[in-house]
Amino acid sequence: MNIMAKLRQGIKLLTQNAKALDGTLTNLRIVTNGTKEDTRRLMTEYSNLGQKIGATTQEVSASALEWQRQGYQTAQIQDLVTASLYLSKLGMIDATAATKDLTKIGPLYSNI
Repeated sequence: MNIMAKLRQGIKLLTQNAKALDGTLTNLRIVTNGTKEDTRRLMTEYSNLGQKIGATTQEVSASALEWQRQGYQTAQIQDLVTASLYLSKLGMIDATAATKDLTKIGPLYSNI
């Protein structure tokens, strides 16, 4: 009985994560005005970055999306996302909250 409940719970979590990732993929495509292939390539880069710094693809993508919405260039995004996620992990706060906290301190790059 417990095994079936855990299996159902795992499937539900997997479905929720897939939906969230798909939503982020759609939002990234809209914000970057990229093709499906460009956006998938970008998600692969975010996945690789997440593996390097111990974050999920969803966390990296959501943080990158927030920075892109603020007008930062693609070349700057990786540094900004890394800073956000390190703050998230070290400060034990949500990745989205960490990104918003960093944006409150003002422009991190003067050439936006």
